[in-house]
Amino acid sequence: MRKFFFLSILIGGALAGIVYYLWLVVSALYRDWLMGRDVEQIQAESAARREQRRLEAARRLDTGCDHRFGEAFAGLPPNACHKCGLEQTRPPGPCDHVWTLVPDAVPYSYCAKCGKRYVSADVGGQ
Repeated sequence: MRKFFFLSILIGGALAGIVYYLWLVVSALYRDWLMGRDVEQIQAESAARREQRRLEAARRLDTGCDHRFGEAFAGLPPNACHKCGLEQTRPPGPCDHVWTLVPDAVPYSYCAKCGKRYVSADVGGQ
């Protein structure tokens, strides 16, 4: 009788170990599936935000001006339109600079919104 008792405990322990291992595998697969679903949702939200920022950047330049970017002009920054003063890409920081040219002995420009000055690097830095 003792032999059957200890044998049943040994078999029960082995079965419990197998069931526990299967439980770990199933729970890991479930967590992985949940994480994959969350990652897909985050990627979709990120793509939507990226598209929204792209549209806002396109609307930002929709001022009716025939922009001329990339042409060095007097004291304006190199990425600013020399017609309207708006920069081609939104600069980092709180101000979306609109540069106004100041015809001086040394031409420079200043932002009409925040007052920041820009002096060409050829003349003396920023």
